[in-house]
Parts: sequence; structure tokens; C-alpha cells
Amino acid sequence: MTKRAFIIGLLMAVWVNLWPAYTSLIVHSSRADHAHLSLALLIPFVFLLGLNLLLERRQMHLSASELITVCSMGMVAACMQGEWLSGWHLGVITAPTYFATAENRWGDLLLQYLPAWVIPDLASTKPFYEGLAPGNTIPWLGWLGPFFWWGTFFAAVLLANTCISVILRKQWMENEKLPFPVATALLELTGISGSRGTLVSLLQERLFWVGFWLVFGIICWNVASWFVLAIPPLPVLNGAVSVRTIPLWRGFPSYILTDSLLTFIFGYFTKSEVLFSLWFFNLLTILQVGLFNRLGFDIGSPDPWTSSHAAVGWQNFGGMVVFVGWGLWIA
Repeated sequence: MTKRAFIIGLLMAVWVNLWPAYTSLIVHSSRADHAHLSLALLIPFVFLLGLNLLLERRQMHLSASELITVCSMGMVAACMQGEWLSGWHLGVITAPTYFATAENRWGDLLLQYLPAWVIPDLASTKPFYEGLAPGNTIPWLGWLGPFFWWGTFFAAVLLANTCISVILRKQWMENEKLPFPVATALLELTGISGSRGTLVSLLQERLFWVGFWLVFGIICWNVASWFVLAIPPLPVLNGAVSVRTIPLWRGFPSYILTDSLLTFIFGYFTKSEVLFSLWFFNLLTILQVGLFNRLGFDIGSPDPWTSSHAAVGWQNFGGMVVFVGWGLWIA
């Protein structure tokens, strides 16, 4: 790690936190953090790659390892804000004091069991939700204690995750050779380990420009359709207009077809055997849920992140437990 890579990585880490907060909370526009690869990281990183091409002519460019350092710092920082951590964290620690009322009796039933160093006091949470009064300053003292102690907890969680990653790395990467689509694409763009898929070679490919202008044109067309009603949207990208539902039988979930660029990209980096498994088990799930509905088997409502039947969610959870446990045992 070089000094300039560390400084650029810090700037990237700050940027990937400011951009989503500004677009979500102030401008109320498209979110830049709602993805495994944050757009707030990807867009400036691509610009950095372009700038690095210009600096390469003067022998001032960043090396592949320096680019990976910047990218890694940005990816870790992108998981610390917005929907991933800070949004939930701030809501959890501020809600007990701010929303406590005489009607819900949180003062008697909840607050007495929460240590003072875990949550900010009401003097700190009220301006957080309602804004500072004219002439007042941010009550930093009320936030420092909870932030410090919660920070030690988050540091412990990150350290534990790092240790687990070290344990599983050899099994996943060398033995099972699992593909990591996001990391693979970034590694190829930076040219690490002599990769041929660098940005330079990509820009020299005629097929790349055909695909780029095709997709970019579709996006621009659909953007214009939001403002001009006479322009119909093209139903070829992910969204409501691209969803096609095929009804099967009474009680059985419909088969849904949609065009998703994310799915195409995922399929490019995924083995055919895995893709077939996704398709096969999707059909198996439809059959299972349909039979459960026809037979009247019910175990309650499904959660928002599962299929149309709660049994499928529990099966997924059990399968993940077995998968993780077996992977840890093998590693």
C-alpha cells in the first residue's frame, strides 16, 4: 500500500458515504447504495480508471495493486452507510428516547433497562429528527458515548468477519473455485496479475461499443419516456414494463419472466450447472407452493424476502445453515 493509494482510498470512502446520503435524503432522487456494488463507488472508480489511462502516458499512473487498494477501501466503506448499516443503526439508537410517550410507557417498560451509554438522550435525538433550533449547535457530547461503545461492537464484528473470510478463503477460492462476479469484473478492469481484460483492451473492442451504445440508448429512451407521455418505454430492461406473467393453474404461483441486465451479467460469470439449478429449483418451488395451496397446508404468512409460501423461506434458511456449516467443517 502506497501513501497516495491510501489517501485516494480515504477520499473514495468519504465520497461513497456522502453521495447516497445526499441523493436519498436531500435530493430524493435515485439511490446510489441499493446494490452489492455501490454506484457511488463504481461511477467514480470508472472515472479514476479513465484518468489513470491519461496519467500512464506521463508515467504517473496508479499501479494495479494501488487501484485494488482504492477499490477495496471504497467497497468496505460503502457497506457502512445507508441501508447497510448507518441508517438502521441511527434509527435503533434514537427511537427509544424520541418516540417514548406517556401512552406507550416506554419510560417504564423499556428505557429503564437500557444503559445510558447505549442510546443518546432526548436532548440529542430531538434535533436529530426535528432539526436544530436557530443559534444552537450539534450536541456532540450526547452522541460521543453511544458512538464509541457501538463502534467497539462494530469493530469486533468486522474483525470476526475478517477471520471467517480467512478461514473460508482457501476452501472457496482454491478448492471449490467459486466465482465472485463483482470482484472478477473489478480485477479485470484494473489489470491485476497481468489480466487481459483491462480498461484499455475493453475500449478497443468494437463489440463493447456496440453493446454500450445499445444499452445506453435504451436507458436514455426510457428516461425520456418518464417526461414525455408520447414516448412509450422499451420493455427490455428490468422494471414493471418488462415483466411478463404466465399463469399456470389455480393455486399455483405464476411463472414470471423479466428482462434484467443484472441477471445477464450474473449469468456471464456463473457456471451453466449453477444456472440450470436456479431454473430447476424455481420450477420445483412453484410446484411445491401450488401443491401446498391446493392441499391447504399453511404455516403462517411469509416474510417480505421469501417466496409466496412461508415453508419455502424456512427451507431456504435451513439450506443456508447446512451449507455454511458444511463449508466451515470442510475449511
